[in-house]
Amino acid sequence: MDQSIVFLFSGQGSQYFHMGEDLYRHQERFRYWIDELDMKLYHMIGYSVSSYFFDEKKKKSESFDQLMYSHPAIFMLEVAMARFLMEQGIQPECMLGASLGDYAAAAASGALDTDRMLEFVAMQALWVEEACPEGRMLAVLHDRSLYEETEALYRHSTFAADNYNGHFVVSGETVALEHIEQYLRSRSIACQMLPVSYAFHSSLIDPIEEQVRRFGASFNTGARHRQSIHRSSIPGGLPQVVTDEYWWKVVREPIRFREAVIRQEAASDHGCIYIDLGPSGTLASFVRGSLPAGSRSEAFALMSPFSRDSVLLNRLLQRFQTISQ
Repeated sequence: MDQSIVFLFSGQGSQYFHMGEDLYRHQERFRYWIDELDMKLYHMIGYSVSSYFFDEKKKKSESFDQLMYSHPAIFMLEVAMARFLMEQGIQPECMLGASLGDYAAAAASGALDTDRMLEFVAMQALWVEEACPEGRMLAVLHDRSLYEETEALYRHSTFAADNYNGHFVVSGETVALEHIEQYLRSRSIACQMLPVSYAFHSSLIDPIEEQVRRFGASFNTGARHRQSIHRSSIPGGLPQVVTDEYWWKVVREPIRFREAVIRQEAASDHGCIYIDLGPSGTLASFVRGSLPAGSRSEAFALMSPFSRDSVLLNRLLQRFQTISQ
């Protein structure tokens, strides 16, 4: 196969109730990995996460922003999907994570122990809820230059993510972002609040720095990670030797997903097949918005709040059947 296979792992803001439920009901091995991770988490923190986001009393349209559930839920779903696909014979050459998705990529790639990363994610959610003031994150459909040129944005929010040309995210205090949202809408600039109750990638997350660094230092920080398979979308990418500084940057520094895709494209002679393992398929859309003209790459989503997951999965599997013929 000429094209490189790249798994994509999204972070906060991509979650919703009943995400992945179609696959959970119809794919035995995907269900196995969800249940396996959920049981491990139950023994760590004393409650089931999957029973919460699969709760039949919850509607898909309800806001799923309780961090103690959403943080580990995203991680579990993405790691389970990675293992399921690899069991189907789809082996990635690269796993690219964005924000929380970086933790999932590290676990799925074997760079770090899955149980320790699962604990790290769950504890991080508790630290944030205990120590950080609430905030919001706002997605803006416009060129990122708007942020630098608009005083209402750069004075009252933090640049949190550069997803592709025409899509970025700002982070900050709730009232400030509500004012920014009103300001942008008054000028017919499309924007949307993400289902996140905390301002990740901003100074409002600084109260947990010590805990994140301390936990990050408890890993084998001198180890050389599998950089060839696990890559990052924080500035500078994944360092050859990962330290506690890196894991803090994942939480605090802006996400540069567009730059990460450009780096990946430059490293691939024949293009890539990007497979979005996140619940909303947002990274697949971001990839399409970042690909250079003439790229041979393709991007697939496997889950979406707007489509049946089984249909999306079959579309991907049929693509690989075509390649193998």
